[in-house]
This record gives sequence, C-alpha cells and structure tokens, in this order.
Amino acid sequence: MALEDALVLAACLATEPTPIAAFRRFESLRRKRVEEAVALGRQGGQQKKAQGWLALRLRDLMLPLFVPLGQKAQERMFRFRIDRDPLAQPVQ
Repeated sequence: MALEDALVLAACLATEPTPIAAFRRFESLRRKRVEEAVALGRQGGQQKKAQGWLALRLRDLMLPLFVPLGQKAQERMFRFRIDRDPLAQPVQ
C-alpha cells in the first residue's frame, strides 16, 4: 500500500496546481482502497481468535470453508495495478 500511495501522490503532485489540491485528490483516490485493506486485515485476524474448546473446534471445522473466500477477497485487492494509471480509481 505504501508503494501505491507513493505513486499516486507523485502523480497528484505532478498534475495538481498546489500541494493542498494534490493532497485532497490523493486522499479522495486512496481512502476507499486503504479502508478496504484495513477491513480485510481485521476480518482475517478475527477468525483466528477462538476462545474455549468448543469455539476452537467450530473454527477448525469451518476454516476450510472460509479460507477460499478470504483468498478471493485478497486476490481482488491485489489484482489492481497502480503503475498503469495512478490517477484512476480501482475497479471493484
């Protein structure tokens, strides 16, 4: 995400007339993607916090069903190529 941010920020600074306008555009371009990445990370971490023997057993039984879903979400997140057009919104 940091490398993507650097590319987008550089493009914004190159195309906008003032740094303030560049940072506003940068935030509008990046906020949604960063929030989605944070949410995806939290979602993946919460599945691993089972407490008690019953919760552990249920988690272990359900995990094979949910791992492919998480993998697809990650593939969608990382399919986006910022180097092709840094000023474009990612298509979901």
